[in-house]
Amino acid sequence: NIPSGLRQRFHAEYMRSEDFSQVLTDIFSAIRPQLTIMDGIIAMEGEGPAAGSLRRLGVILTSQDTVAVDAVATKIIGLNPMDIHTTRYSDERGLGVGNLQNIEVIGERIDDVMVADFKLPAGVVHTLARRMPRGLPRFILRQLSIKPSVIEHRCSGCSECEKICPVGAISVSGEMAKIDYGICIQCMCCHEVCRFNAIVPKQSIVGSTIQFLANILRKLRATAG
Repeated sequence: NIPSGLRQRFHAEYMRSEDFSQVLTDIFSAIRPQLTIMDGIIAMEGEGPAAGSLRRLGVILTSQDTVAVDAVATKIIGLNPMDIHTTRYSDERGLGVGNLQNIEVIGERIDDVMVADFKLPAGVVHTLARRMPRGLPRFILRQLSIKPSVIEHRCSGCSECEKICPVGAISVSGEMAKIDYGICIQCMCCHEVCRFNAIVPKQSIVGSTIQFLANILRKLRATAG
């Protein structure tokens, strides 16, 4: 794990997920585990870690190749491993195998343990937005963005979100968190740390529709595959 203070600095310096993922890949290249064991008996789906829900998968994955473990786990929940930046970058840099076609799976078949309806976090829309042509008007890209939103009646004013924000975009006044969207970099650290589920990802109607369609497509692919 990256220490909290260092993680905040990285989020502030590397705001694009691609850049942040490159940093994680750099760290992994220097410290590579000899054996990786992933406990997937009980997983977490949805808006984790603070507001996610438990989901039984009933699998344990282990390999000397950490990247391969991530790739197989990603496939089990219905995603393409090469859509995950850290997996793709590690594969491209020869740090492990991220392409499922080059991974030998011993034991249960992936198809037998796949979960077609695994709930993904709202960040899937960010992935779609990053694939859009750079020349798209800003107003269209804004429709695909996700912003943290405070649910007032849930907020306790505990200031954990204020402490974790890497750019100082959150202040707590009158026992209520307030977000300065002019500063916010949409890293969603505040959402992840809020144990009251008072900060949630907010999408536009367009973004919500795209995520809904993406989830349907993912389920269809998982069923067909």
